[in-house]
Amino acid sequence: VHLPREYSELELEVKKMLARYFHRGTVDVYVNRWLKDSTDQFEIHLRPEIAKKWMQTYKKLAKELKISESLDLKSIGSLPEVIRIRENNEMGIGEKKSLLQAVEKAALQCDQQRDREGKGLKKEFERLLLALQKMLSKMETQVGDQGERLRERVQKRFVQAGMEESLDPQRVTQEIALLVDKADVAEEIARLKEHLGHFQDLVKSGKTQGKSLDFYTQELLREVNTIGSKSQSSDLTHSVVAAKTLIEKLREQVQNIE
Repeated sequence: VHLPREYSELELEVKKMLARYFHRGTVDVYVNRWLKDSTDQFEIHLRPEIAKKWMQTYKKLAKELKISESLDLKSIGSLPEVIRIRENNEMGIGEKKSLLQAVEKAALQCDQQRDREGKGLKKEFERLLLALQKMLSKMETQVGDQGERLRERVQKRFVQAGMEESLDPQRVTQEIALLVDKADVAEEIARLKEHLGHFQDLVKSGKTQGKSLDFYTQELLREVNTIGSKSQSSDLTHSVVAAKTLIEKLREQVQNIE
């Protein structure tokens, strides 16, 4: 909050008012003060005793230098401390009320603008979430036959290396099962669905849940990255990249929410 010095006592009150409208992020508020063109806003103090001392000093100096005096009224008035002008900066009750009303009006207008933008954001969230759901369904299909593809690939490599007959079939089966287990992403898919459901619920609630939404975008991204690291097919890898792009777009939009 940036207030003129005369309004500094109202800083805490202004901050409390703004806290009712803004709950996350940073808000800068600038308040300027213009005085009316009125003589009531200024007080002019004449100090003849100071002027007399200046005159005495000049006379003494002129005598010492043996020169004639030449000090007119304008020159005397411009001497330091002869004339003091004090601005009347005291804030009245009416001015305080006007200031607080102006700040609240600005905060309310900002809040209304955010509400309009929020409706647009909600539509964008719904679009991105629908696209992410479709991508998740596609990934589930691609993951479904990943185990069988891995078995076929390993067995084919054994055949190409001429090692099929020399290896223990049971040991080969165990090794393949171990590789398939490492490539299994069923848990990641389940968590993705869960996080996506929570995200959708928050969006539908219409509440300002920026921190929670940001948390779920991070979790979504983490699960998708894990699936990508376990991917055994180019199709699944492409889907992971597409899903990450959608989640990043979600995260960008979340930054606009409190």
